[in-house]
Amino acid sequence: MTEWNKYWEQEYKNVLSISLDQVINNDAVYYLLKSALLNSEIFTKRKRIKLLDAGCGSGLRSLALIKEFNEIDFDVTFFDLTEESLNLVKSLIRVNHLENKARFYFVLGDLLLLPFKNEEFDIVWNGGVMEHFKGGERQKIFTEIYNVCQKGGVYFALVPNYLNIFMVLRQKYLEKKGVWEYGYQRNFTIFELGKRMKASGFKILNESGNGSFYPLLWFISKALKLFPRTRNNEISKQTNLSKKRDYSSLKRLPEKIEAKLRIGKFIGGNIAICGKK
Repeated sequence: MTEWNKYWEQEYKNVLSISLDQVINNDAVYYLLKSALLNSEIFTKRKRIKLLDAGCGSGLRSLALIKEFNEIDFDVTFFDLTEESLNLVKSLIRVNHLENKARFYFVLGDLLLLPFKNEEFDIVWNGGVMEHFKGGERQKIFTEIYNVCQKGGVYFALVPNYLNIFMVLRQKYLEKKGVWEYGYQRNFTIFELGKRMKASGFKILNESGNGSFYPLLWFISKALKLFPRTRNNEISKQTNLSKKRDYSSLKRLPEKIEAKLRIGKFIGGNIAICGKK
């Protein structure tokens, strides 16, 4: 098993430097999570939400939900295998002054045996978690989550995509170099996600994904660095005549294209599914 305590200990300072506004405005995973929850209409149907971040890691995205949807009365349980992860979440709450914005609970444990009552949570979600389990454990976790989810509640899962060649090759390359940090990982396809959600009892509300264009954008960025700046660009920079362009309207363009063409859920780097009990 990966030494996740060591991992979060190494990431501690980096994560603390991330603002929740950055997550809300720029994080692709948060975008998928928020979109799925809004489409499920659970925020409009329930003014008090009991949320389980099942394998919370840093907890950044759950904290971002609390900040953005401050009109909702949240009870949030952060559940993880490591104490270092839970300590990081506590630090983030203090740094972002969220102590009085919700009720927080911290539980150390194993996803294969969730220590909660049946039908306890309105929302359960996790990202980058389910792919680290193998064999029968994969289905068992979906069933465990189904049991603790309330009737009418939703479960959102985000995982890396087995059909994204760039993602697969990157993992194999890092494993070969001996610098892969995440232990055992077998990525999902959207087909396996759907099969396991249905087998546990959830009705699928939506499927999504993003990162389809990441390899193309990555190669373009590398190619642009090969071109030297022109003399005119240098003069503009030195005389402060160049105008700073605002690309804010383009931030979500790749995700919008993926959603419109429905390709993100098939070839995106991340794929996600949202189910209702």
